[in-house]
Amino acid sequence: MRPCWHWHVSLNKPNALLQRAKVLRLKKGLSQNFLIDASILRKIQTLVLSEEAEKIVEIGSGAGFLTELLVESGRPVVAIEVDTTMALSEFPNFSLMHQDVRQVDLASLIQPRGVIVGNLPYHLTGPILFQIVGELADAQYPLRACLTHAVLMVQKEVGERLLAKPGESAYGQLTLQASFWFEVLHGLDVPRTAFYPAPKVDSMVLIFKPRHEPVIQVRDLEKLSRLIKSSFVHRRKTLLNNLKLGGWDIEALQIPKNARPQEFSIQQFGALSDAL
Repeated sequence: MRPCWHWHVSLNKPNALLQRAKVLRLKKGLSQNFLIDASILRKIQTLVLSEEAEKIVEIGSGAGFLTELLVESGRPVVAIEVDTTMALSEFPNFSLMHQDVRQVDLASLIQPRGVIVGNLPYHLTGPILFQIVGELADAQYPLRACLTHAVLMVQKEVGERLLAKPGESAYGQLTLQASFWFEVLHGLDVPRTAFYPAPKVDSMVLIFKPRHEPVIQVRDLEKLSRLIKSSFVHRRKTLLNNLKLGGWDIEALQIPKNARPQEFSIQQFGALSDAL
């Protein structure tokens, strides 16, 4: 087991994490960028431990810089890392899974109550994000029932889409589907200079808190989900044109001719769904 003092020395010694990252063999196909800013790692640790979770599951543990902070809590930590060359030290109450997270049953890992944390690979952000939040139409998605919260790092552009409000250019299908069953909160911004190697874009840490009830009540969740997806197929088209192309009967809908889908709130989409 790696001595505890080693990590604390790394925290306080300038460029220590950078030097540790430089000796790692990077795999371009895995979008590997290691967070080497100790202060940001500490802030993420605080966000992870902000709720009473019995277990911690880390997605993409990489070299283990954050992992070493998470085990300080004394809670069981499971790290999921697809790169088998990333062999982390052994810790009490710690286990490492060399596996693609998309093939992992996350609900079984965090039961009865747990938190998920991860720096999502840029090329897999969408699939992993929806693996965590679930489909809008799935009211019984098992992961939501045992998840205290999730602390996820994504590209800043994706973060802005998840936090967008109606009328903003970033607002869209992703915003609506993620926020239907989750409260999505801004955690912190992470500049590209906090990583090695530095990516071409900045990042953002978001907190996802499961809702006890969906943000609105509708008659048919499946219909609402399909309606939202149809509405944003062509962002430059009007809402009526998108719905017409999607095969929806729009004759009875009182929608302004020039209305754009990004102008409609979830409450308005819910009303349209019920009207259909």
